[in-house]
Amino acid sequence: MKNNIDYSVIISTCDAFSDLWDAYFDFFKKNWADCPAKVYLVTDKETSRRFDGIEIIAAGAGAEITERLAKALEKIDTEYILFTLEDYFLIQKIENAKLDNALQFMNEENVDYIRLYGASRYYLRKEGARESVSYPGFYFRDISEGNYKVSLYAGLWRTDFMRKTLGKKQNAWQYEVSLTQMARDLDACCVISNNREFPILDVIRKGKLLHRAKKYLKENGCSLPSREVIGYRAEFSIWFRTKLRHIFPQKSFSKIKRVMVRRGHRFYSKD
Repeated sequence: MKNNIDYSVIISTCDAFSDLWDAYFDFFKKNWADCPAKVYLVTDKETSRRFDGIEIIAAGAGAEITERLAKALEKIDTEYILFTLEDYFLIQKIENAKLDNALQFMNEENVDYIRLYGASRYYLRKEGARESVSYPGFYFRDISEGNYKVSLYAGLWRTDFMRKTLGKKQNAWQYEVSLTQMARDLDACCVISNNREFPILDVIRKGKLLHRAKKYLKENGCSLPSREVIGYRAEFSIWFRTKLRHIFPQKSFSKIKRVMVRRGHRFYSKD
């Protein structure tokens, strides 16, 4: 049953990733043909390309993600936003009832942000997340330490919360790293969902096509973006660092990270 809580969808992108748009919307239409929300493709440069049912907002050449989102919010009047990126392809049918349930939960519990990309129960226990009693599968997060408790993974945002994070011009990496501290400063209520409301395939890392994505796109008869495929060593490094963050407590991870930095690995977060 629809809960009558309206939301908008923002697909954040830029001209440098415009080669993904056709494939992205092929999967979007296949898996969410009955999307009830207004959908915005938010980019930097003006474009002549058009997609059925999608409104394109161009903030101007050189506009960073914070400027692009600020431009989009000038047009959006819904209380909530489903935010995602152009390289997160939908890989399963979206159940609108699941999103309605998440929005109802946000509304009743005064939640500012829900990450729709789930996490293992071990990771959630490690960080001290607390599952909602009334809404199973939603975990209130302790954001008092660590990074990426708020991120640019697909998520539901209270529009006013997103607006308050956009005061400074930042690129995507700077913005994502700063989000958790801004959430602390704003005393935001942040949640992670394990209910698979928005199943996605991560397609690009470091500007290159991931091997899993390449295989999936081929198997589903989708034309591949004309991009270099990431090296196996680089892809393993990304996977390994993510696993370390999920396995070790924050203090232990920080020590391991310092060793990895001395060996030439690059991180954007400070802890």
